[in-house]
Parts: sequence; C-alpha cells; structure tokens
Amino acid sequence: MDHPEDRPAATSLREHVATSLLRTTSDLALQRQVLVDRIAGERAGVYRDRALADLAVGAWAESALLWLAWRLLPHRSLTGPTP
Repeated sequence: MDHPEDRPAATSLREHVATSLLRTTSDLALQRQVLVDRIAGERAGVYRDRALADLAVGAWAESALLWLAWRLLPHRSLTGPTP
C-alpha cells in the first residue's frame, strides 16, 4: 500500500525526466505544427510533399515520446496537494 510517508519528499529523477520530456516534446510539437501550416500554404510540388511527409514522421516520433513521458510521470504528480 502506498503511504504518504513512504513517498520521497523531493521530486524524483524520474519525475524530472518525465516533466522535461513532456515540456520539450510539447514545444517541439507546436513548432512542428506551425512549420506544417507554413509549408502546406506553399505551392504544390515534390519538395513540399516530401517535407510534409517528413514532418508527419516527426509527429509519430513526438507521439511516442509523449506516451513515454506520460508513462514515466509518477501518478502522484498528477494530483494536487492533499489536505
């Protein structure tokens, strides 16, 4: 059973890694989406299509990293302070 006194007082390395990974990957996803929107507005062509395909692969990678970050994040860090 998980008791509050069993939990470490300081934030664990796992929580730091998960939070950093979430923050970084979320920022990259936003930047990628802005780039996709800019490229999608360009004239159709082979290079545009290749760039959009490469960015789609990047979206898959971001999804995997976000999933990993959520799995690493301790459940207790998702709740607010207990009264």
